[in-house]
Amino acid sequence: MLGGGKHSDFLRDFRGDTVHPSTLQVLDDIYLINEFLALPHSEVRQLKLPTGSGPLEVDLGKIGGQYPFVAYVPQWDFLELLAAAGRKRPCFHLQMQSEVTDLVVQQGRVAGVRFRGPEGDGEIRALLTVGADGRDSGSAGAERH
Repeated sequence: MLGGGKHSDFLRDFRGDTVHPSTLQVLDDIYLINEFLALPHSEVRQLKLPTGSGPLEVDLGKIGGQYPFVAYVPQWDFLELLAAAGRKRPCFHLQMQSEVTDLVVQQGRVAGVRFRGPEGDGEIRALLTVGADGRDSGSAGAERH
């Protein structure tokens, strides 16, 4: 996994700090829900949405599932939880303070990325490559490939 962008940690402002019921279910499926729920967070179970005919109240308990709420948690805490869980896996690698410079394309498919980090240039090959490097993620790669 290549991540963290040019930063050495996750401590910065993000656009959203919400974790939705479907993501909470995934955390349960991968045995991280207890650690997640131990993080300081708040839970929203009802929403009021403005409409042209007045507010619409939505009860998230009616959507079903084991986690009928949206959790608000600082995203840096959530990302650190995921990174800590990943570090326990032998195939996991988190490359901080790095920037993707190009895609590795092999036989017409994306097979990884090239990056520049604090120790120089590198390459990571993967079966699945996901661009999740911030607000501009995917804009250049989508145009090229």
